[in-house]
Amino acid sequence: MASIHPDKAMPTVGSVSRLSWGAVFGGTALAITTLMLMVLLGMAIGFFALNVATEENPLGGMGVGSYIWWVLSWIVALFFGGWVTSRFAGLQRTNDGMLHGLVTWALTTLVILLLLTNIIGAVVGGAFSVAKSALGAAGQAVSALPGPTQVIPGQQNPVQTILQEAQQTIEQVRQRGGEQAVSELTNAIREVFSDTEITQADQQRIIDLLGKYTDMSQQEAQSTVSRWVSSFQQAKQKLGQVGQQVARTAEDVAQALGQAAIWAFLALLLGALAAGLGGRAGRVGGAVSI
Repeated sequence: MASIHPDKAMPTVGSVSRLSWGAVFGGTALAITTLMLMVLLGMAIGFFALNVATEENPLGGMGVGSYIWWVLSWIVALFFGGWVTSRFAGLQRTNDGMLHGLVTWALTTLVILLLLTNIIGAVVGGAFSVAKSALGAAGQAVSALPGPTQVIPGQQNPVQTILQEAQQTIEQVRQRGGEQAVSELTNAIREVFSDTEITQADQQRIIDLLGKYTDMSQQEAQSTVSRWVSSFQQAKQKLGQVGQQVARTAEDVAQALGQAAIWAFLALLLGALAAGLGGRAGRVGGAVSI
């Protein structure tokens, strides 16, 4: 009878590391199903607990409670999925059980993300689009605060506001002095009202042009320019308020996205831990520690 060389000895069953994809798929399917059942149960409990008639804001407490229930459901489902995977694979070693649980966690996470992407991809994409627009508008808003000629999306340039208000006067200038006079007046308005501060000399420059190209008296020209300056200051102040509001909104969006990312990270981490422990607990009899 031939002897077996020591170097070619077959390893024992308990020392063989193997990945049972059939068990992983089965554990993943049960984990997803368990998660769906627990989420539906949580929704049922939450809606039955609502008292719309007596509570002023019946949906106010559902946000935090739903997050907590979802995380607990995620942990329970992955622990059960890891346990089933390890049991189906007939594992004995501790490390094999935990690794199979982690593979089940990874596959479950990918499937859930795929389902969410297909179902609410448009919603998630819209949320990120709003966040991107808000953050971009915040940068424009902050830069627009010291300079009156920069514009926040959806808000009119204060200089353009003055030009619209002066449209009737500009038409009078066109009738008397032609396009060259109109160009001279509009350029003066743009230059004067683009400065951070409007000096008396700046105002006098426009007053002289109005006296040159219109029938206005000196007092009427001064009154017209003073009205324009007042309108410009009001438009500039409104632009600054809108810019600050956009900046605050963008900051709130950034904070919310950061908190959501942290909670998602913790949920995934806890799910991985639960799946690993489930795989460890689901080993068959005669288990070894390595």
